[in-house]
Amino acid sequence: MQRLRYIDSHTEGEPTRVLYTGLPDLGSGSVRERAQRFAREHDALRRGTMLEPRGHDALVGALLIPPSDPRAVCGVVFFNNVGLLNACGHGTMGVAVTLAQLGRLGADPTAQRHWIETPVGLVGLTLHRDGRVEIENVPAWREAADVEVKLQLDGREQRVRGDIAWGGTWFFLCEDHRQSLDQSNLERLTSFSWQLRQALKAQGSCGRDGAEIDHIELFGEPVRRDCDARNFVLCPGKAYDRSPCGPGTSA
Repeated sequence: MQRLRYIDSHTEGEPTRVLYTGLPDLGSGSVRERAQRFAREHDALRRGTMLEPRGHDALVGALLIPPSDPRAVCGVVFFNNVGLLNACGHGTMGVAVTLAQLGRLGADPTAQRHWIETPVGLVGLTLHRDGRVEIENVPAWREAADVEVKLQLDGREQRVRGDIAWGGTWFFLCEDHRQSLDQSNLERLTSFSWQLRQALKAQGSCGRDGAEIDHIELFGEPVRRDCDARNFVLCPGKAYDRSPCGPGTSA
């Protein structure tokens, strides 16, 4: 029997499960190398902690491991219901408050910026006294602009355009979707975004070095005066993001 300890947190309702003891030995190397080793050799642990009956589709896991970079307080391997995640914004916020809860950010965790090592590089976090978490993400960029995608919707072909961008993982950012970005429309938004992801893959649209675009972000006009946009993000496991999505916002 394997016994694990974890702490669950939420970021405006988006859940993160941080596993911190009882973990397998992933050996040495960078966090990226050890994340790949975790995926190859210990996927049963991911499934057992993320899927029912202990988990659910929207849950994101974070494995705390020793960093290879001395500037980092820890290494973090993110994963969800279908596999590894390169990065996770709300998950980083969950990790921040959990590290503070575990006493791993010092006597006063709000005193300075801390760094965690992820598979895509160092990510900075600052925990504020009111519970807000500020993130300094890895550099983001737009890989391709105005990419046309053909997909079948309601029995007819539809063409949409958008950008391929990196914010820690690969996104297709689309404003040309003609969908209502409303909570009452979640089923259709999920179906549309999933078809869009499959169409991107079928036509060979990808990120740098052939990387799969595994996140879809639809965005449009806000309904709140204090916001600049409204979005819907579909994650790799076909669950929608209940947060604005940190890597997607960066992208």
